[in-house]
Amino acid sequence: MKKRVISALLTLVLLSSMLLTSCGGLLAPIDGGVVEQESENPDLGTGIVETDQKRVIYDAYVAKLAAKGEKPLSYDAWLASIKGDSGMTPYIGENGNWFIGDSDTGVSAKGDTPNIEVGKDGHWWIDGKNTGVKADGGDTIKSVAVNSEGKLVITMESGKKHTVDLSVGEDSCAHRYGASVLYSSYDVHCDERMYYSVCSECKEIKWTEGDQGHEPLSAWKRSSTGHWHACQNCNDTVDFASHTFDDFNRCTVCGYIYNQYVPGGNVEVGLDTYTDLGGYTYKAYVRSSESGNGGFLCEDFWVEAAGTDPVTYAVYQRNADIENAYNCKIRQVGSRQHSMYDEMKSFYLNGETYELGIIEAMNAAACSTSCLLQDIYSLDSIRLENTTYDQNSVDQFTMGGCLYYLSGDMNISTMDSAAVTIFNPELHEDYDFETIIGDGAAAYNDPYKMVEDGDWTLENMLKMANVVNRDTDHTGGVLDATTGDYVGYFQYSASAQYYWFGCGARLSQLTDMSEGGYPEIAFDSDKAEETFTLLYNSLNTAVENTSMPIGGSGTRKDNYATGYTLFTDILLWDVRKHYYPAEYDYCILPIPKAGSTQERYYDIVYYPYQTVHLWTVPSMCANKDYASFLFNVIAVYSARVDNTMDAYYTKTLELSVAQDAEARSTLKIVRDNLTYDMCLLYDWGDFLSGTLLGIHSATSNGYADATTQDDIDLAVEEMERTLQGFREPQLPEEEE
Repeated sequence: MKKRVISALLTLVLLSSMLLTSCGGLLAPIDGGVVEQESENPDLGTGIVETDQKRVIYDAYVAKLAAKGEKPLSYDAWLASIKGDSGMTPYIGENGNWFIGDSDTGVSAKGDTPNIEVGKDGHWWIDGKNTGVKADGGDTIKSVAVNSEGKLVITMESGKKHTVDLSVGEDSCAHRYGASVLYSSYDVHCDERMYYSVCSECKEIKWTEGDQGHEPLSAWKRSSTGHWHACQNCNDTVDFASHTFDDFNRCTVCGYIYNQYVPGGNVEVGLDTYTDLGGYTYKAYVRSSESGNGGFLCEDFWVEAAGTDPVTYAVYQRNADIENAYNCKIRQVGSRQHSMYDEMKSFYLNGETYELGIIEAMNAAACSTSCLLQDIYSLDSIRLENTTYDQNSVDQFTMGGCLYYLSGDMNISTMDSAAVTIFNPELHEDYDFETIIGDGAAAYNDPYKMVEDGDWTLENMLKMANVVNRDTDHTGGVLDATTGDYVGYFQYSASAQYYWFGCGARLSQLTDMSEGGYPEIAFDSDKAEETFTLLYNSLNTAVENTSMPIGGSGTRKDNYATGYTLFTDILLWDVRKHYYPAEYDYCILPIPKAGSTQERYYDIVYYPYQTVHLWTVPSMCANKDYASFLFNVIAVYSARVDNTMDAYYTKTLELSVAQDAEARSTLKIVRDNLTYDMCLLYDWGDFLSGTLLGIHSATSNGYADATTQDDIDLAVEEMERTLQGFREPQLPEEEE
């Protein structure tokens, strides 16, 4: 790094009161009189030459501007600016400033009168500097001047002269420089900034360039390759280093998560079947705000213009990239009826064609048994080995060897419809749970570590909730955070259903398929009975947990917003829509397991709220090859960095809502463990709405009453009707 050091000598500072005042070779003495300069005196030579006078005035000009924080001109530029003719001697004008020719230099010639005194050592001192000249015999100083060598010439009243070298060097001043002051403007790069500091002893000005270094921001900047701090002044990278990843693909230094929303790495195949679609228009039938609840419309397929919302912008950019790459157009037609099933039948009967249907899940289920959808397994261009497709949806939506709908990273609505648990980190930090609970069963002081260790269970969550529970208003009964109570866990009205699946229970068993590839009813299994009893004991508020609050979405949000509620359950749709931007802190966890021995976490895709959309290929499709090819392309493009699912994870959830890095690891767990239960989708046997919903309010464990042989027979009968539709779907015009 270059450094410049410019010294201004004390003797030059003093010159403002002792320089030549005209070309006649006279010195201005300290008492204001005139002393004749003798040219033959070897100490003074022939007087201070004009060039030296100009240089002295320039140094004074530099010091003056430095004190004001202004940048001086170079010496040549300064000379040009004052326009003095070459060889002209500086002189003092009527305003007291130095002039060269007719030009005012702006530098005062008066300066401060030097302080002259006799020191304790008996020497003359000038402005705090020892001249080494003894003050004896009553001989006093008559004048002080500087000769051409820069030495101080002291003329006594007796006529005796003393020549003293008061130049400030390493051996004459220890230099106590003050703090460096930034001279350059803030838009100058750090390496080129000029700083100055002044010696408190001799007033020497020291100039330095770029010696202050960078000032890094405290926050990490991150990319896929590494992390660094940026200089807050010039934005330079200060300390770049590569990531060090733990078992969760999380950097242990900066918290960056690498591509976590793609399970097993991003596999892309089937993108080169076609390279030019000749302007083909890919038209989709999608759910719009006109088909019922306006908040549940399809957001992830097409937008007219790029917006400021991260998801909207990503969808627009994804489609633009595909249109440019394959010479096609992507367009959508919004639903106009509440029942998308009825509208799909109308399209079929009227010969109206679409290449894609993004249909509300329960309507898609009805369409699958009515010949309104293509079997995705029959479409070669849809490469299901692409990891952008949620393999859980592929496996669990397959019945009888057919697959009519699926989900994946092109479809944010399935993530939106996943149930999670949120907790208040500030309230959590107020308690030493590990000491209070004292059983050593889990890292209660770090819920994310509990998840990582497999100890995030319903039992352990309720232990922590009980630590927080406090009836501060002493009213008894149900706790209410809106009145000042502390609530460890607020139960949402549908939480028992979330926990049923989170604890590993099922309504229909998809892992052990019956002969022929069809599911079996699983509500009467040992696992189901065990889970039902656990939920009744843990979540029932009529008999077992009478102080536990329970309510709908409005009451839940009101309680959590107080800051006095530790845990509650919620869909990610509510997180993104109603808690964004958050007015209070919270963190995301998966739904708890039944116990630490449970192999994995499960997060149910919850259809009953009709927030879920599934991707389908309608049977009335003009060009099946092009349609299935673009279905595949959109899915793959959606999983790329800075695209649809990345926008959903990184920009909407992690950076704007759940800003802790661990929340993104939680989202990976949710994404990798989405659960699609066919019995939940079709509600065979009314188990969901008739039994699970009533756990919290039941007056007794009603599992035995809900699983009589008649109940099971009814569920099997309803399931068989659905399976018959899969095996032999009926055309709409053939229905009675």
